[in-house]
Amino acid sequence: MQEALTRFQEGRFEDALAAFLALAAEGGDARATALNNAGLCAMRLSRPAEAESLLAAARRADPAYVSPVIHLGRLALAQGQRDAAARYAREALALAPGDGRAQRLLARATGTAPDAAAGDGDAE
Repeated sequence: MQEALTRFQEGRFEDALAAFLALAAEGGDARATALNNAGLCAMRLSRPAEAESLLAAARRADPAYVSPVIHLGRLALAQGQRDAAARYAREALALAPGDGRAQRLLARATGTAPDAAAGDGDAE
């Protein structure tokens, strides 16, 4: 996982995407995290359909994992879908009531916070 994270942090998103997908294919406990991070790579590469598919797969792999739900909300918000973003934020808050990322996403989606408040969604 660390090698893939390093590629992500270096901005080598195609390489990181391939590495995260390889990790996800191995299965195991890190599958959901690898899929989530692959989705972030696709977001950074401006491939929203791929990002959505990967984040949804991460969500299916671990329904209690809040990060892909937040990132789906960020993706929806970036596409101008404020209602969908707010729905994802509320779902994330149901999973993790104290998650500041979800709180900021909800504020952005409902127009009660500036766009910069939600952060950039770094890989985990």
